[in-house]
Amino acid sequence: MKSHEKRIRAVLLGGLLTALGGHAPAVLAQTPLDAENFSGTVTMTTDYVFRGISFSSQNPAIQGSADWAYGNWFAGIWGTSLDHAGVQLTSEYDFYFGFASSNAGFDWYVQPIYYHYPNADEEAAGGDPDMFEVWVNASRSIAEVPGAPTVDILYGYTPDYFFESGSGHYIRGGVAFDLGGGIGVDFGWGYQTVEGENNVLFNVNDPNYSHWDVGITGAIVGFDLDLRYHDTNQETGDDFIVREFTTEANTESRVVFTISRSF
Repeated sequence: MKSHEKRIRAVLLGGLLTALGGHAPAVLAQTPLDAENFSGTVTMTTDYVFRGISFSSQNPAIQGSADWAYGNWFAGIWGTSLDHAGVQLTSEYDFYFGFASSNAGFDWYVQPIYYHYPNADEEAAGGDPDMFEVWVNASRSIAEVPGAPTVDILYGYTPDYFFESGSGHYIRGGVAFDLGGGIGVDFGWGYQTVEGENNVLFNVNDPNYSHWDVGITGAIVGFDLDLRYHDTNQETGDDFIVREFTTEANTESRVVFTISRSF
């Protein structure tokens, strides 16, 4: 899960985006350029994992973001270092905007996002690595249950997956529990499929895979901490993957530690 996914969910769960109908005059009275509408994060992680796959060749990554939110609207840019010099995939920038609200006890948002890899060698990579995707997310907190679990589901659609592999569908479900004292634990499961004849990323006979993660989160002196286990159902990289950054080693299980600071 990328850090901007977590921030959007935190805004929703924190109640900063209220229901429609003019019930939040303090929010509506602000102007779009007020300083409190802007935020950012700086993150260091032992491994940048995207949907169960290491995008940093099991190496540490430095990440950061700048975000804006006004009323029900938000936008931002998120960036990370990469480690795939063979095809000049040395950085990633994600541009996104969206609309978020709450209805009938559910928090939800719709978010287009564009993944950009500057200076990528398309000839060496076998296609354009950039991708446009649309997310739809819904979540609900159940305060009357011990641990106040929050259940959420995300669906993502792209007309053309990484490296022009064909249209793609992604679904992820998760549940998070509050253990008290600022400590939380959560579990997520995701499923990615790619539909197309040019499945350069995946085995053309089976371009689908699932992944899962479980993590424990906390905070100390203003820093957010995340310790997480990742795994996928792919064990034989030669049959599954033909790309440098999705080798067998990059799809195997791993434990990742992440520390971030928001401002």
